[in-house]
Amino acid sequence: MITARQEAIRILHRFIQINDNSFYAKECALILVSEIKGALLTYEHRHNIYELQNMENDFRYWDLVEREIHKL
Repeated sequence: MITARQEAIRILHRFIQINDNSFYAKECALILVSEIKGALLTYEHRHNIYELQNMENDFRYWDLVEREIHKL
């Protein structure tokens, strides 16, 4: 798995390719990560405790990605 910082940069660059405005790209990246985290939380409520341990790790990862995007 790539680091949270690498993922943040990768996502941000993808949005910059669509629109060369870095502010717009950053806002879109933050919305994307927020949606991913929301989907993880929704999924979490529908599954058993074994799956929740993996979900917690995924949520933490995306939380770190979100923090890295804010830093960029």
